[in-house]
Amino acid sequence: MCGVEEQEGQMESGWAGKAFVVIVLLTQILIGGACDAHMSSQTFRRIETGFFGGTGQRDGHCEVFRDEGRFEEFYRGLHGNRIPAPVVPEVDFDRDVILFFSLGVRPTSGYSVDVAQVLRKGDELEVRLLITEPARDSLHATVVTEPFVMISVEKYSGVQKVRFVGPESECMCEEAF
Repeated sequence: MCGVEEQEGQMESGWAGKAFVVIVLLTQILIGGACDAHMSSQTFRRIETGFFGGTGQRDGHCEVFRDEGRFEEFYRGLHGNRIPAPVVPEVDFDRDVILFFSLGVRPTSGYSVDVAQVLRKGDELEVRLLITEPARDSLHATVVTEPFVMISVEKYSGVQKVRFVGPESECMCEEAF
């Protein structure tokens, strides 16, 4: 009989342990959801992606454009080596701002950057980037590239800063909004 009572006690403590784990997991989900309640996904419009950013920065580089004159000057410089030069995209700067991110100078082709998502977190916009690097065993042209992405987002009241975040949630660059 002793063995049966011991076995029943182990079963009860096993269920109690499982119930505890379930309660802890549900609590974490609810707390995480509460934290995420302060985040909201924002719409954006991809204006351009490319491989020759033209800024010459070695590391990641970002810019926020709030007015047409500064944006046009930057855009023309970005594409200064192209003939014919592309037409500067039309942007309603009364309503939108342009966000630009360059991955920086890279030694080969095979690198790219794009935007996966834009989130508002209180007084910050977080731009989540998709970054692609060439596989180690792949062949790529030996040419200097500078992958970039450019998007427009709505001017949000109360937003102070934009942060560009890489795939591992590391901050790649930040700029005043």
